Amino acid sequence: MSDPAAKLALDNAILEWKRKHNIRDHDPILANLEILEIYFNHRYANASVAKQPPSYTEFRDTLEQHERLIRELGKHAGDVIQEVRTVPKLREELANGRIAAIVIASVSALIAGFLIGKFLV
Repeated sequence: MSDPAAKLALDNAILEWKRKHNIRDHDPILANLEILEIYFNHRYANASVAKQPPSYTEFRDTLEQHERLIRELGKHAGDVIQEVRTVPKLREELANGRIAAIVIASVSALIAGFLIGKFLV
């Protein structure tokens, strides 16, 4: 992709594809395309001898690896979302605990006051 004409042709093809399928910017599939473009740029950028593009199996293996990583990322994101959703419940439980602590402290102070008044006076 070091050739500017090839880069321009690829960019035009991607824009046409985005319009055809109504793909919005920052879509995850565009991130995959960018990853593949970076991969091909780095793999063939320093080649003075023209190398063959990756075979179908190499390309498929790369896509399967990306799919596996995306699935793992989805699982981790699900765990994070679940933890974030528990925060309001935790706050509610803490608020109930604070009320109980205030009531217990008040009752204890009242009992202590009666006992002190009874035995010291």
